[in-house]
Amino acid sequence: MLGYLDFLFLSYSGRIGRGAYWLGFLALTVIQWVVIWLLLQMAHGSIEQLMLLQDGQEHMLPPALGQDLMMHIGLPMLIIVVLFLYPSYAICTKRWHDRGKSGWWSLIALVPIIGGLWFFIELGFLGGDDGGNQYGVR
Repeated sequence: MLGYLDFLFLSYSGRIGRGAYWLGFLALTVIQWVVIWLLLQMAHGSIEQLMLLQDGQEHMLPPALGQDLMMHIGLPMLIIVVLFLYPSYAICTKRWHDRGKSGWWSLIALVPIIGGLWFFIELGFLGGDDGGNQYGVR
């Protein structure tokens, strides 16, 4: 099982079908959201302590403290997102391979509107090559 997870999330070679693609994508999405939720839960106490109470009402922090808070929450969230890019791209690359294309096709998602739609349809809904192709046999 661990060997398959290594292949699915860490390797850029080989091919996967739509089912493995969707399961891998779903697993990464759920894990990423849980990690971000835990991070926000841990930061919640810090946010409450940094809120200023005056006359029984909450007032937001001065900008300098707000920026400090963003560095303590925003930076860890950015790191989490970046860490999840590698396995996400590994899954997408293997799915492109199943379609007989290079993993570089993932860059199509950077094209506004139509690129993301093309990426979504091509990887999520169109079938792979029958039999083997230059990237192997599924």
